[in-house]
Amino acid sequence: MRVSDLRCQAHNLRQSDCFRNKTDKSTARSRPVAFFYRHFFWLSLLAAVLSAAPASAQINEAALRAFEQGNDHYRSERYGDALTAYRKADSAGLTGAALHFNRGNALYRMDRIGPARLAYERAARLRPDDPRIRHNIEQLRQRLAETIPERPDPFWTRWWQLARSQWSALQFFLVGAALYLGGLGLFGFGLFESQRRRWRRLLAIALTGGAILLFGAAFLASWQTTHPRQAVVVAQETSLRARPGSSSERTRKLHEGVLLRVANHDSTWTRVRLPNGETGWLPSSALERV
Repeated sequence: MRVSDLRCQAHNLRQSDCFRNKTDKSTARSRPVAFFYRHFFWLSLLAAVLSAAPASAQINEAALRAFEQGNDHYRSERYGDALTAYRKADSAGLTGAALHFNRGNALYRMDRIGPARLAYERAARLRPDDPRIRHNIEQLRQRLAETIPERPDPFWTRWWQLARSQWSALQFFLVGAALYLGGLGLFGFGLFESQRRRWRRLLAIALTGGAILLFGAAFLASWQTTHPRQAVVVAQETSLRARPGSSSERTRKLHEGVLLRVANHDSTWTRVRLPNGETGWLPSSALERV
């Protein structure tokens, strides 16, 4: 006879009370496990949604064939035909840094500096740590008609850009999920019952805090990927104006290939911020978002 059964007989308890006591203990032990798996399910679901945020269309044979034709035309120095083939691949559902990069190369060879800069920046947004893309952007910047000095970014912006160049939104999320599940495991399995385990409580709090920061970084990175605020001047020449409207004061001229940041826009005019911090309005048709 087990000790629990002897204890029931010694205290003259009813058999139903003993059974309920055993069941309650078993349920209490299973609650942390259920709590853990419930949170794991929701984290897995969020990871799937996050990884699908910048999802690309399925690649089909027609798109790949057009892409390879574009590469063949480029190697044969038929840059116009290459550009047509790359556009056909894009229309067929192919997307990615390689397509933007090769399209930028064809446009650069055709001396279309503005559209080439746009294609390179789109490739860099998808693959920020690719040295070939960065090299071609620097080569293109040397051919710009004007050089606008860049105002230094705040240190937190530089840190964030460095982190974004190393990790994707999904990587931020997965590391955050690992930290969160670690803290959840410490909490869910009842390790906070005594003062001697206070360090575990502090560790769980630290893990959870780090997870929250990484979750925020993941969603910010995902939002920046799907909602770019950078734009490139694609018109050969345009005028920056103090207010929206062709009759407002001109503050300076801009030429194709200048990278700037979109601050606001309406149907026909867009308020932009130049790399030196200067702001003004441009016709929306003169630029295109990255």
